[in-house]
Amino acid sequence: VQDFYVADWTGAFPLEGTSISRGLLTGRAAGIQTAKLSSSENLVAKLAREFDGEQIGSDALVNDDIFAVLGIDRAGAVSAISPLVASFIRAAQAPDGGWGFGTSASSGDVDMTGAAVASLCAAGATPDDAAVATGLDFLEAAQNQSNGGFDSAFLGSNADSTAWVVDGLRRCGIDPQDPRWTTPGG
Repeated sequence: VQDFYVADWTGAFPLEGTSISRGLLTGRAAGIQTAKLSSSENLVAKLAREFDGEQIGSDALVNDDIFAVLGIDRAGAVSAISPLVASFIRAAQAPDGGWGFGTSASSGDVDMTGAAVASLCAAGATPDDAAVATGLDFLEAAQNQSNGGFDSAFLGSNADSTAWVVDGLRRCGIDPQDPRWTTPGG
């Protein structure tokens, strides 16, 4: 599998920009050592080169920054840039406490908020951090009390949105079975 991905990711369509973060996340999930794809290909270093001193990727988007921090974290890399990118992520928090895909989102999205909370904790924040706590409040309000899932504006309760929330909770050291996150029916 490692050889296949090295060839795929470095061939005719090499990973660039935000696809580097996706490569780190999917590669890690597949058991690939993304920091050592080959003697000349290191996705963590490649992603770090995308850092402009404040953020990674487009300055109009925050999802690329969120996934960059998660990718670095999932690769097991210690990163001096993650706390700096976290400042950019914090600044993109929507007025309702959630995060959307862009830096000027007027309202949050459950999936992006779960991922943003995870990225902030991956960069060193705790659940007591003001941005994380506000994001958790947003997520709690989005929980469907009849089934325990989390309601996406686009799809209602679904496994993907719920998984992003659970990932955020777990990355912040919060047990998803804590009474705050379970419905009366369990």
